[in-house]
Amino acid sequence: MDMKKCNIVQDLLPSYIDEICSGDSREFVQEHLSLCKECREIYINMKSGEDIEDDLVMERIESKKPFQKVSVFFQEQKKLTRSVFVSALIFLLIGILLLGNSIMIMNENKKELHELSVVKSERNMIMEDVFHTLHSSSNAEEYESEIQDIFNQYDDKLQYLAVFKTDDLQEWLANSSEVKEEPTNIYPVDYRKAEVVFGSEGIISNKAEIIPGEYDLGNVVLADDNWIVQFEYKESYERTIERYHQLTYYGPSTLTIYWPPILFISIFSILFIIWLWLRKHNDRLKDVMG
Repeated sequence: MDMKKCNIVQDLLPSYIDEICSGDSREFVQEHLSLCKECREIYINMKSGEDIEDDLVMERIESKKPFQKVSVFFQEQKKLTRSVFVSALIFLLIGILLLGNSIMIMNENKKELHELSVVKSERNMIMEDVFHTLHSSSNAEEYESEIQDIFNQYDDKLQYLAVFKTDDLQEWLANSSEVKEEPTNIYPVDYRKAEVVFGSEGIISNKAEIIPGEYDLGNVVLADDNWIVQFEYKESYERTIERYHQLTYYGPSTLTIYWPPILFISIFSILFIIWLWLRKHNDRLKDVMG
């Protein structure tokens, strides 16, 4: 006996008796009645007007309703569990893709910053070489020749290199004391006050014709007790200087680069925990339903 078919046929019997069911349903009921004694007896009793079996059928239907509700809830719970699992996988996949992209961006920034770090090392090297020459030379003619050689090494980057005497700029130094600590970006000192100014063509005799650049990072000054050295970058090199400055002081931090994958992987972790809880809850519900 197939209880599932019996239940379906017993539900259809009223419509079958009243001849209001579809042709397919009618054929299904007739075929089943020819094979099932119990359903045939119920049909005969219903046909003869006895309500005892009707009450039995209704009782069966009513007894199944709570389990039907639980079954519907269980099915919806399973759908929710699958949705949470699929969503977790999507967030994990996106997080992995974003992580790969963040690693690539981080490596590119490190590589570019490493390549641009030559800006700082060359700036310090120029100052060290010039001050060493000034302190070791016995006369102006000697240091002028050596400083011109230093300038020529960086001719593709430097526009001017000027040397001043500290005694001539005491008032300026009082307001710009930071230039004594390290090479500093500052508005150029008036070239007319320089002892000597070097350019690509050699020593510039007419210092009054020199027009300082307006780029705020294009000029570097360093001073000690005796000398002030100033050099100015060429306009063609300013883009490199600006890029180095932006990456060093305003470049994206590690957290800024990695926060998108961190966010998506964190959401994946939360959804995965929820999925595990729902799965455990479904297993318990399944055991209760048998």
